[in-house]
Amino acid sequence: MQFDEDYLEKVGLLDLPDKKGFLDSLQSELEMRVGHRMSEGMSDAKLLEFDELAKSGDTAAVQQWIRQERPDYKEIAKDELEKLTSEIMLRRDEILERAAV
Repeated sequence: MQFDEDYLEKVGLLDLPDKKGFLDSLQSELEMRVGHRMSEGMSDAKLLEFDELAKSGDTAAVQQWIRQERPDYKEIAKDELEKLTSEIMLRRDEILERAAV
């Protein structure tokens, strides 16, 4: 998922002064949440295997590993995006107030 101005419009935050900063933080937050969920139930050996693969920079190998080890990846990502979006919409006024300071 790439966060952009269409997403900000969807959640009612198109008027944020620092759109890029907010969008970048959303991307990081979503990646962290998805990664956390994907790691649930994995052995230390599997987590280490993934970490080493990720550090190698071989994107194709990482994607293949995810498809093999976490075939539910897309569902996890969709679920976490929906949760994050709901949280943002609930806190929209607070986010706008803090951004105005």
